[in-house]
Amino acid sequence: MYEGMDFMKPEDVRGVADRATSKCESLLGSAWEWVVLLAMRSGLLCQLLFDWLRGRYRPPWRTLAAAMSGLAYFIQSVDAVPDFIPVVGFADDAGVLGLVFRMIRADLLDYCRYRGLDPYGFGLEPDRMSFRPY
Repeated sequence: MYEGMDFMKPEDVRGVADRATSKCESLLGSAWEWVVLLAMRSGLLCQLLFDWLRGRYRPPWRTLAAAMSGLAYFIQSVDAVPDFIPVVGFADDAGVLGLVFRMIRADLLDYCRYRGLDPYGFGLEPDRMSFRPY
């Protein structure tokens, strides 16, 4: 575990990643392309967390914190705009997760390389300048 990350217990991370994975799977059949992309990228965050839990991958702690925060918001039943409202209900989730994806884009690209995944499949263009806030 990382120093200063005592607040992130493995069982909490697993719970968030499990619930987020279920939500992502339910969204993959959406007719809206941006919802499917949101689900795919969120699923990538879940995979990253599962690999970290298993000790297979060690991303920067800021990436873990950002992924956990974004996914925790994503799975909450009560948020700024309720998810049961078609299209608009996921707009706030997309905004929060979009910020997370932008903040950790370079780390997600590294993770895709590690896993042998095509970053374009997740809408991550490796040739674009990445935003690194640290």
